[in-house]
Amino acid sequence: MTHISKTTLPALLLASLFLPHAALGVSTRTFRTSSYKEFDEGEAKNAIITSLGEVIPGRKTTRVDLETDAAWTAVRAPDGTIYAGSVTNGSVYVVSGGQKKILANLDKDTPWIGALVLLDGTLYAGTLGTASLHAMDPKTGKTTKLLSLPGAEHVWALVPDPAGKILYAATGPEGKLFAVDVAAKSAKVLWNSEEPHLLSAAPAADGALWIGTSEEAVLYRFDPKTGQARAIADFAGTEVKAVVEVDGATVVAVNEFEQKSSSPPAPPVAKGPKGTTAKAPDGSAPGTDKGKGSDVALPPRAGERKGKGALFRVEPDGRVEQLHSLAEGYFQSLAVTSEGHVLAGAGTGGRVYEVRTDRSVLTAFDVDERQVNVVIADRHGVTLVTGDGAAVYTTTGLSKDAVYTSKVFDGQFPARWGNLRWRGDESLVMETRSGNTSKPDRGWSPWQRVTQETAAGPGLRISRIVSPPGRYFQYRTTLSAHPAATLREVTAYYLPQNQRARVTEVQLGDAAEASKRPAVTTQPGPAKPRSPILRLKWKVENPDDDELLYVVEYRAEGEVDWRPLPVGPEPLTKPELEWNTEALPDGYFRIRVTASDERSNPKDYALSHSLISDLFLVDNQKPQVTGIEVKYPFASARSVDSFSRIDEIAYSIDGGDFVMWFPKDGVFDDVAEVFTIKLPDRLKPGTHSLAIRVADEADNIGATSVSFRVGK
Repeated sequence: MTHISKTTLPALLLASLFLPHAALGVSTRTFRTSSYKEFDEGEAKNAIITSLGEVIPGRKTTRVDLETDAAWTAVRAPDGTIYAGSVTNGSVYVVSGGQKKILANLDKDTPWIGALVLLDGTLYAGTLGTASLHAMDPKTGKTTKLLSLPGAEHVWALVPDPAGKILYAATGPEGKLFAVDVAAKSAKVLWNSEEPHLLSAAPAADGALWIGTSEEAVLYRFDPKTGQARAIADFAGTEVKAVVEVDGATVVAVNEFEQKSSSPPAPPVAKGPKGTTAKAPDGSAPGTDKGKGSDVALPPRAGERKGKGALFRVEPDGRVEQLHSLAEGYFQSLAVTSEGHVLAGAGTGGRVYEVRTDRSVLTAFDVDERQVNVVIADRHGVTLVTGDGAAVYTTTGLSKDAVYTSKVFDGQFPARWGNLRWRGDESLVMETRSGNTSKPDRGWSPWQRVTQETAAGPGLRISRIVSPPGRYFQYRTTLSAHPAATLREVTAYYLPQNQRARVTEVQLGDAAEASKRPAVTTQPGPAKPRSPILRLKWKVENPDDDELLYVVEYRAEGEVDWRPLPVGPEPLTKPELEWNTEALPDGYFRIRVTASDERSNPKDYALSHSLISDLFLVDNQKPQVTGIEVKYPFASARSVDSFSRIDEIAYSIDGGDFVMWFPKDGVFDDVAEVFTIKLPDRLKPGTHSLAIRVADEADNIGATSVSFRVGK
């Protein structure tokens, strides 16, 4: 993960060698990038990110913009020409020599091209929404509609048989596999899977077919000779989006989406005018397709459907091994290079991942568009076809201008930059920029090359960041085409602006509990003396998590000078303190708490903040009970306290339970209260005892007792 943490002592010692103010090293922090996951959070243009946490030059690509919403399918001819099927107007594009043109437009009722395949010099197209098959002349674009597949709505994949006379069509929403005789313009159902969709299909080396389904995400092996299908693997997902055969095993892309629908994700629909919704061929809103009572998604745009994807390798003996996964995002396409490496195009983020034969994983391509719907790998190189903005990318050799740009790092507060430390080849060009907005814009500083570059060890280089202070930071690296041009680790040192900690509240620690406490005068047994120790608490906002020291002072009401509270031999670092008030006179006091970050910053940079509490009462004196007079069945008395309001009165007869009583006016609202107790009726004649307890609002308890007679 990317660390934003206070440096350890060794790192501080190293940083202090290159920072102009070594005294500031105690608060120096770092942005660090060293693992595959961390590097993958940035953007690699014509560069590759390896699973070892390295950035190396990648394949240079040329981009041809198809100037339409999305291309969903594509195929390459033996001469290298690319044919791409779009999701608008049923257009099929031809791309060759860096140029594009529209080869053909199908009729208006079939705008979505779902599958393309070349067979015996003819280009065949299968459609989404109408499940029709069309034959095209790759040179002239002349198009003939062959047929519509009965009971189907979508053609998801087309695979030619080894003899070159039959097309296998994987369809939905009834999950049927058709065999199409292109010469006879006829089709028959070879297999009914009883799943909604046969979403992917690929030829096996022995003439069989690998088929992936949606919504149960099952991989099947279908034998055209016997007409039998065997389930090979059942995945915990919602679809098997793509399948390829490699080295005798099968690699599949499995996606799991948050909500199942009766159809897997299809290409984005054509955009309508701004602020409106585009229409499907039948005039309905996109996302619904009428037929067979199904609710077929055609389709969400890139980024609308949330899911996660994983790549699995399925061995001939049934062993299943996960090769790579995406916690956020899903896969759209697969291809195999001549070296046996698997390329996987993602449906979000515009990345293509390469899983090599040694199971290492690279981010091989990172394009501008978000969906890589097709990956083609053959003797002509690698070609990518994108959605959410249709384009065709073709590799043209090793990149001479590979660039890696880090993610935007957030220092949380304005910061001054120190050194940039990286491991890699000396040919790397390192640049940085900074700003105060989360997204780089015109308000950011320009890219500036680091200066004073020095070698600090084998493959380790340290240089000075010259970007101006700011909250946000980014670096980029330009790699030459030299094989040794490798970036392995980057650490940026910075000092965030010190933030003032603020004391926001000071209170007695037991204030909240006191409002909920039970009556103290009715507790059984002898009255317990109240403790003179007050527990003080305070709340602090500490934006940069500095270590704080606290100074607590007090003064009596009417005084000017503050007196420190003793905290013991060690400095006070916790936001609480117990204060013994036994030696203080009763009265009203205030507390002042000062928080300082002097332990985390040099003296000239340290900041402090103080807060003064409301008045609170220190009262350790017991209330008095005077003037007791018993005239059965009544007893009267007066309770008095020096500072606190009388809060409770209770009495007990002959050692029985104490019973609550109220003052004469019915309200506890004064430091002196007069009360008259109605004693119980029918007391036996003779001598009895009356005990009285009174408590002030500080929970000090005063008590007295008296004997009286009933009768003669």
